[in-house]
Amino acid sequence: MVRTIAMAALAGAISVSAHADTLEGPVTRIIDGNNIVVAGIVIRLDGLAAPEAHEHRGDAATYTMERIVADSGGMLRCELSGETLWERHIAICFNQFGEDIAALMIEQGYARDCPRYSGGRYELNENAASRSLPMPQYCEPQ
Repeated sequence: MVRTIAMAALAGAISVSAHADTLEGPVTRIIDGNNIVVAGIVIRLDGLAAPEAHEHRGDAATYTMERIVADSGGMLRCELSGETLWERHIAICFNQFGEDIAALMIEQGYARDCPRYSGGRYELNENAASRSLPMPQYCEPQ
């Protein structure tokens, strides 16, 4: 299920830095636990494996992402990798406190580190709850 965030805080200015690999702006839509829309750009969070909305715990993962974004005022700074996957830009995104939102999802037990793409960046953020989620086959190191 696709969810839309409607907050007055999202009316803030959108900016793309002089460095073309950074995007800052409001989150206008939460697609699921690892896909969001920032300033009109569809983002796939790099190295994060969250259950899809239709999968077991998928709704909880989507809700958790909504809460993480809302708790930070709805604005994110995303470092784009320059890669795309299925028309989504791959990025690592940070809230206004400088926290990596993928790490927060994993720490709260609603996603896993995807080592094939993260290089193990989030391995230390995993806990018993996050490790109880299945590891998607596409995350297996090759």
